[in-house]
Amino acid sequence: MNMGWLLWKEYRQNRFIVYAALAILLGPYLIGFGALYGWRLIYFPMRVTPPDWTNHCLQVLTFTNFYSLSLSLLSIALIGGNAISGERVDRSSEFLFSLPLRRSKILISKFLLAALVIAVIWLLNGSIALKMPKNTFDAGILPILGVSSLVIFCSAWFFSSLVTSPAFDVCGGLITPFLVVLGIHFTAWLLTPHGAVSFAPGYNIFFFRWYLCMCCVIAPVCFCIGTWRYLRRVEP
Repeated sequence: MNMGWLLWKEYRQNRFIVYAALAILLGPYLIGFGALYGWRLIYFPMRVTPPDWTNHCLQVLTFTNFYSLSLSLLSIALIGGNAISGERVDRSSEFLFSLPLRRSKILISKFLLAALVIAVIWLLNGSIALKMPKNTFDAGILPILGVSSLVIFCSAWFFSSLVTSPAFDVCGGLITPFLVVLGIHFTAWLLTPHGAVSFAPGYNIFFFRWYLCMCCVIAPVCFCIGTWRYLRRVEP
């Protein structure tokens, strides 16, 4: 049985998540520029260009790009949390494992679909963010959202290999970055005299570096453990 069939099966199982991810990806752009176009229709004739029209478009693009990237973290958690546990809910895993297929091949198909969804999200939003003027977009947001996407997917993948509830797996993936943030703040609070963490010199750089480092450690560990558990699992 070829990989195309397995990918089609994964798509059929996750099609509603794929549709939701597409809506979350494009929704902020459609709403933002739809509101901007409506404002132009109300206050300016069609053939008259509003003052600072280019700046208005850049501001809307900046906000919509940020919200699209931020909201797409939910899509990444959904595709990761439903990857393994989703087939246990609809009992398709029992049928799948009755076929002469290697689990590694099934696992690759799951990862390829998730990678495709995440790649579409970041190719669109990342390319827009990088092409915008530097004074309209904080370049430090991209690495934070990037590692957040990575740790959310990998932790949701890990929980999906443990628990049969996709809802719990998605929540686990979304909560992981907040736990990392709380851990960094709590550690800095313990090490800072009088607990004045937010006012400590260079704290933002300290937080940024440690958040990146911890996420880059937690993500591969969660992904490897989840993959190992799936491959070593005896029952469907």
